[in-house]
Amino acid sequence: MPDLRAPRRLLLLFGMLVAAANLVGWTVADYLRYGEWTSTGIERAVFVIIAVLALYIVLRLALLVTQQDTVKP
Repeated sequence: MPDLRAPRRLLLLFGMLVAAANLVGWTVADYLRYGEWTSTGIERAVFVIIAVLALYIVLRLALLVTQQDTVKP
């Protein structure tokens, strides 16, 4: 069976990168638009992090149910 740890790590890595991009992008955009710091970037980044973690948990459970999560030496 193939080792499926790498795709799970990539999911977390790219998810956190998207969350960081959301945080920076929306925070800067709101500052340029309104001239003050708003919480929109933080709200959207937290939403992305929660969505990525939920997807990670679903993937982990699916692999566990199909017995592909256990790597045998």
